[in-house]
Amino acid sequence: RESDIRAAEVMDSIEAEDLATEQAINIDIDSEDELYVSQSRYDIEPEWKRWMKEPTVGRDTDILKYWQSKQYQYPLIGSIAKDYLAIPATSADSERVFSVGGDIITKKRNRLSPSTLRYLLCLRNWGVLSQGDDEDSGDDADNEG
Repeated sequence: RESDIRAAEVMDSIEAEDLATEQAINIDIDSEDELYVSQSRYDIEPEWKRWMKEPTVGRDTDILKYWQSKQYQYPLIGSIAKDYLAIPATSADSERVFSVGGDIITKKRNRLSPSTLRYLLCLRNWGVLSQGDDEDSGDDADNEG
């Protein structure tokens, strides 16, 4: 499979980096400061490398329990997994989006197409647009007669 080929490529690159690390450790060290820097740089294998060396889990594995058991062994990757695998417990995000939609659609801008509205909502939600970037140049209250 393509994923097996990719995993083999990653493992080959890890082994090449390990060999380079071993060669770099064999340098002459003149002072205690250099020794400390050398040890701190090469002593701890990166978290992702350790995780990639583990056997893959089966399809029947409860992935949430797996990451719960690995959260102290791989704190960074475990945190990413929690964010990725999490299901929002409330509808607060959707309520917030509808509220923002009410800010975008005004008396002057009531004919926006659904695709344009979706575009503006996504851009604002992702932080690309600030609140003033997608609004008219003038305020509706100022222009009322």
